[in-house]
Amino acid sequence: MLIVAYGCAALNKGPDGTVQNEEDEEMLRIERFKENVRRDGDTLYLKLDSGDYLGLSDLTDCSRWETCTLYRFVDYLEDVGIYLVSVDYYEGFEYLMVSAKSGEKYMVPAFPKFSPDRKRFVAVSADDSGYNENGVFVWRLEDDGIVSELSYRPFDPP
Repeated sequence: MLIVAYGCAALNKGPDGTVQNEEDEEMLRIERFKENVRRDGDTLYLKLDSGDYLGLSDLTDCSRWETCTLYRFVDYLEDVGIYLVSVDYYEGFEYLMVSAKSGEKYMVPAFPKFSPDRKRFVAVSADDSGYNENGVFVWRLEDDGIVSELSYRPFDPP
């Protein structure tokens, strides 16, 4: 069954009109970029500049850590040509940044915050549980991808 996020009127909403579950929240985000993003069951599709689609398929057996990976669309940063996808695991999470130009994939350990000129971004992770990589990470956007400029992990040797 192909679900393209047209017509979000059937979303589950509470008495105050707020969306009630994560799937519906994702569908609202997909609706904003329906020309570029779609979901078909457990697979999220991102349209590349070439016109091809990159598919990200969930591993939904979450009874074991190695078979549980869920992809959730977060945003399409059109001005820099990057899709942002939350990747949730049995324990922990990361963010996947996908280049619309090349389809290249980059994992970052926390939600990226962009500089005002949109040429760099930082991700800061401080996870006490130990499931996520901790540190401060700075990247630079280039025409051919994302380049790491700085990384500090609190437990890295000097």
